[in-house]
Amino acid sequence: MGLPTLKELDAMQESAKYKELYEILTEECGEDGSRCKDVDLLWRLARAKFDMGDESADQPKRREALMRETLLIAERLKTEFPASACGYKWWALTQSQIGEYIGVKENIKNSFEIRDCALKALKIDGNDSTTTHMLGRWCYAVSNLGWLQKKAAAVFFATPPESTFEEALEWFLKAEKLEPGFKANLQYVGLTYEALKRKDDAKEVYARCLEISDGSMAHKKIDEDVKKALKKL
Repeated sequence: MGLPTLKELDAMQESAKYKELYEILTEECGEDGSRCKDVDLLWRLARAKFDMGDESADQPKRREALMRETLLIAERLKTEFPASACGYKWWALTQSQIGEYIGVKENIKNSFEIRDCALKALKIDGNDSTTTHMLGRWCYAVSNLGWLQKKAAAVFFATPPESTFEEALEWFLKAEKLEPGFKANLQYVGLTYEALKRKDDAKEVYARCLEISDGSMAHKKIDEDVKKALKKL
């Protein structure tokens, strides 16, 4: 049996057949993508590794290893295919996840490049809902920095990252227009409404979020978090 078409590979990802997709792509491209010279397969391998990392939330070491492997592929995509949005997009997405495993100073330093890579990706492909959502996440995270983190950022950097919850909401609502029903995005629309003290709007969006599921671990984790948030409203 030959390699599935790109359309078939994407259908597998949309159906949350992450393990099967991962096995197909690592067999074709190599575990690190070294056998692959095709940008369309290489970025899909990065996505597959990222998804497998998300599905390994209960295995922190495996999750970290998969995210770091994804980052290496994204760096190669940026270098070898600079005209493609894929490298910038997957580098930004993955580096933001690796932030869980590094210190405050490095996180703040990386935050500038995460934002810049996401903006580069959007300049190339302005209709990408995931990158648009990620910029919302960036704005939300920066707006949500605690006092000590802001003081640390001011010590390390002349111009620490700045944003507002209103700016985050603009990105999230734009992502919702690009991909209605994007579950992770709806969760963050709700979180941002909470931050803006718009509780009724938050409840409405959270309810919509809970109606959507593909059965993946990532979606189950979102459901857990959203139910906890609703209990506090």
